[in-house]
Amino acid sequence: MSKPKIVMEMLQQLFYKQRLPAKEVAQRMHVAVSSIGSFRAKHHLPPRGWATGHPMLGKHHSVKTRKQISLHQQLKNGTINKAHEWKGMSSITTRGYRFVKSPDASKYIFEHRHVMEQHLGRTLFTHEVVHHKNGNKLDNRLTNLCLHTRSEHSTHHFPKGSKFGIHASQS
Repeated sequence: MSKPKIVMEMLQQLFYKQRLPAKEVAQRMHVAVSSIGSFRAKHHLPPRGWATGHPMLGKHHSVKTRKQISLHQQLKNGTINKAHEWKGMSSITTRGYRFVKSPDASKYIFEHRHVMEQHLGRTLFTHEVVHHKNGNKLDNRLTNLCLHTRSEHSTHHFPKGSKFGIHASQS
């Protein structure tokens, strides 16, 4: 059985004129995808390039844009630390709590836990829960916050006699 061969005319028709993906060209020619690239390299065929009329064809990014792209890549790679630019960035979670960037800019933390930690002068333990007295998760004033253990907090929200958090009505 002979090895399948790539025919130059067929490759030019499918890859360059019809602009089919290399995977599909390889399937139609019954060869591996890597064979298409090897064949192009062996015969000094150019890469396909962009389509004629593409808005960026022959253009370059401005110096300002290149700097922004570079900065974004550095932030993404973690090769730059912007802790000195922290300005108290925050966002709201899907559960309604405010998340703020920690002062050392290494992570995001819940604002209500951060307020309690600042008040106590220590980091909270994992078994400690900060409860909002008025139920408003965005009201993170110290007067609205109290510290509970997980069991105390559960007892507060699910008192004895309640079923699945539904409190029995008193008659």
